[in-house]
Amino acid sequence: MKSLKLPIIFILALITGGCQALTVNEVEKKIKPAGQPGQFIVVQYSAIIQVNEAITISSIKLEGASKVLSVVIYSMPEGQIIAPENNLVPGKYFVKATAPYKNEQAKSEDELLFSIITSTNKNVIVKKKSVLKKRT
Repeated sequence: MKSLKLPIIFILALITGGCQALTVNEVEKKIKPAGQPGQFIVVQYSAIIQVNEAITISSIKLEGASKVLSVVIYSMPEGQIIAPENNLVPGKYFVKATAPYKNEQAKSEDELLFSIITSTNKNVIVKKKSVLKKRT
């Protein structure tokens, strides 16, 4: 029984992890100061994603939050803007999401939830922690 445990775990890992519809690389978090009077400080999250099958991103939000983030998607390497509600075909994309700034976000490690709908109409949530990038 013990000798079968490791091969079964390895096979399950290949099946579940090797066929992900969406892979999210490092999520970079930046605090963007207001550029002009009347504007607000925002937190900007950005990441390069790899889409492995046709999907639709239904929402991106912070874990524990109910409000959906404002999202812009660019195809790579063309840089063409794609509406978040459109289907994404296999390829690489640059995703930018913004949220209003809150003091507790300055040092927090946020986790983003990417809610997607796969080509088989399956709802999937991909979680990824953000990394704070300091201004230099």
